[in-house]
Amino acid sequence: EKKDPGPLTEWVHKFEVTILVNEDNACAICRSVDSSIGLNKADLEVPMLLLPLDLAPLIAGDKSVSVATALSSTELVQNPWNVTNFTVEVTPSQPLLTPSLETKLNPLSVTIVAAEDLPDHEPYTLMGTWKDGANPRTRTNIELRETCKPAYCRYNFMKPAPPPPKKRRTTPKETEEGEEAEPEPEPEPEEEKYTDWTKTVETHSMPQSHTVRFKHKKVYMAGMMHPDDLIHHLKTSPLEVELHDRDHIPAPTPEAMGEEEAEEEAASLSSSKKVLMHFDGIGPLRLCSV
Repeated sequence: EKKDPGPLTEWVHKFEVTILVNEDNACAICRSVDSSIGLNKADLEVPMLLLPLDLAPLIAGDKSVSVATALSSTELVQNPWNVTNFTVEVTPSQPLLTPSLETKLNPLSVTIVAAEDLPDHEPYTLMGTWKDGANPRTRTNIELRETCKPAYCRYNFMKPAPPPPKKRRTTPKETEEGEEAEPEPEPEPEEEKYTDWTKTVETHSMPQSHTVRFKHKKVYMAGMMHPDDLIHHLKTSPLEVELHDRDHIPAPTPEAMGEEEAEEEAASLSSSKKVLMHFDGIGPLRLCSV
């Protein structure tokens, strides 16, 4: 007698595609995250969901990259599919960069692994003591998840260049015949060097916890920067990583709330004396050893 194997718990589909990676598209992959994987349905014009897929770690030599999401907001969690999660993994059969191209581009990766030992205060109890962590101005991680955005990290590998100073207006010159000469054309603004290096990088968001693991990697092409500029920057400018775990969720606008809700919200704000502070942890990291 054959036993019923039960419901299908995992479905795997594998397909192969051939790609050619040259200098231009390798740099383009590392500049921005434009790739995405869509889960489509035949009778729908738009995908059921889209997952951003960052292929830059493969350029830096990683063996694979993966992205996953829950399907609780789709119909796939219902019968007869009963699929709760969707995972995409990309694994190249060989390194994407040839040895000569890797030497020329010299990929430099910055990985935010985790934030550890974050404060997790005890819940406030009335008439408690400061020694027991009963400071009413502190909040537990559960309270932070309810009132703040999920935790994330932010950094700039290089500080953006300051804007150029404004030029003074000059009076038009006159020619020998007494006619006004045409004003000299203003020089075109010089493009900012190393635009990708000065962009603000943000990791994905994770719920507040004692340890928050990000495992976020950003790849820069060090070979495209002048060696003197790169060495000077690594020696003089530390990498400052900001941890944002207390960014408050913005309050709904009065237009989005009814009149009664808006009046109650205004009354609660005016009568409340509790100040919710906004804390960020900043970790400087010297890169001289790189």
